[in-house]
Amino acid sequence: MRVLNRWSAVVLGAVAAGVLLFPSVAQAAPGSDIGVVVGPTDTSRGLPPGITSTLPFPFSAGDCTQLGGGSPAFQSEVRLDKPDASGRSRFTWDAFTYTRHTNNADIWHGTFRFRTAFGTPVLTVGPFDSVPMRATFHTYTTERSTPVTIDPALFDAITQVDWLGDC
Repeated sequence: MRVLNRWSAVVLGAVAAGVLLFPSVAQAAPGSDIGVVVGPTDTSRGLPPGITSTLPFPFSAGDCTQLGGGSPAFQSEVRLDKPDASGRSRFTWDAFTYTRHTNNADIWHGTFRFRTAFGTPVLTVGPFDSVPMRATFHTYTTERSTPVTIDPALFDAITQVDWLGDC
């Protein structure tokens, strides 16, 4: 009986170690693109003045990919409108995403950190969820926008955005 209990303990220990060491299929996988540059928002597109960061190339988290680079029709971008004197502004995320595999519907979760050239964080926005991605290799479009408050004196110091995501 003691031999059986010892083997049971060994098997139970191996299973517990496997659960702790190897993430489950349903666990979100992180991804990031750090320090994507910003430029002035293209007001000829009818957008308000501010700054825009366009994802320079696709990046993936788990089974999901957020598109960047390539065709301008499928470039994910974030915009931060120039704040008024009291710091009122608007953040907008336009995303193009797809999934390579899903059991129901994958969702991209995006967070964005605006920083100075020295790396000092000025504003963090998110997380925001994409639309549910139910079909594989289909490009989904998501737009999320929210009011934010930012110190107007720091707005012009923003030079880069950290794109953080998981799916």
